[in-house]
Amino acid sequence: MWKRTPSPTILLASGLLALVAAGACGQKEITEEDRAAIISTLENYLPLLAESYATGDLEPLKDLASEREVARVFTRVSELADEGKYVQPTFHRMTVEEIAPLGRSNVYVTTLEVWDLRVRARGSDAQLGEDLDQRSRVSYQLTRRGGRWQVLFRELDQAIQ
Repeated sequence: MWKRTPSPTILLASGLLALVAAGACGQKEITEEDRAAIISTLENYLPLLAESYATGDLEPLKDLASEREVARVFTRVSELADEGKYVQPTFHRMTVEEIAPLGRSNVYVTTLEVWDLRVRARGSDAQLGEDLDQRSRVSYQLTRRGGRWQVLFRELDQAIQ
């Protein structure tokens, strides 16, 4: 039976394409410098997120969050306002459980966070509800833009009892 052997040029080209594809799709290790910068971004973002929920002013979020994330917060603040409510959260602490690379410039982050949440009536400031020392597992996706990390989205995964 006749068997054709690929030329060395085709083998070399195929090997290079495989390496390029693996590099483009592969995950890289998170450096300690990136890890510190990612954690710092979240530590700065969370108190500003609390402030935005309490005041309705989203401007402080714009340096640390994507337009999509700011729009998501705006939607939630608006829904509460339509119900005659606002949330007065107090951020206490965050523990990073995992930082997983996603390609070259994105990461997924899972945290455990502790918050106090107070729901108040708009206008009277009467307290409608309270959840102190609320512990939650939260997922984030961050991206590197212009040499710094930015929150693409934040999602509450699970409240922990």
